[in-house]
Amino acid sequence: LNKFEELNETYGRFLGAALERCTIEGEIIYYVWGSGGYSGVNYYYDSNGQLLEEYSWDDIVEPGETGPPFNLSEYQCEVLRST
Repeated sequence: LNKFEELNETYGRFLGAALERCTIEGEIIYYVWGSGGYSGVNYYYDSNGQLLEEYSWDDIVEPGETGPPFNLSEYQCEVLRST
């Protein structure tokens, strides 16, 4: 929730920020993101609130650049807060 509030301060006036709870086979992660349209950040936390990974992105794809660490299309996600 703290990270959502922080990102909302930065991205709330652009495309926004959100806090989502995502589950797969009993595993829960919390996904917090902020987007300015051309760039943004993603944070992934475990059910205890410990940071698992963070990922920042922009429109420019560099050679060898990898995508986000979690494939959220495999998860069932529920938005808990959003701007």
